[in-house]
Amino acid sequence: MFPDRLRELLSLSGLGKQEFAKRRCGVSYPMFNRYLNGFADPSIETLARIARTCGVSQEWLRGNSDDREADL
Repeated sequence: MFPDRLRELLSLSGLGKQEFAKRRCGVSYPMFNRYLNGFADPSIETLARIARTCGVSQEWLRGNSDDREADL
């Protein structure tokens, strides 16, 4: 579920993959592609950064909730 949610955020961002990887995820482009393809999972810190910079909840990003609202 995480790769699908990440693709959705990428699509909505209007950024290219490399720029999204750097600005929103704080990871290298190759690592970002591993996330998108389901070959790797982000660390807790990276997941929190993605959620924070994209304004969504970590639970939504993980696929554990349908509530996109950012964690308080």
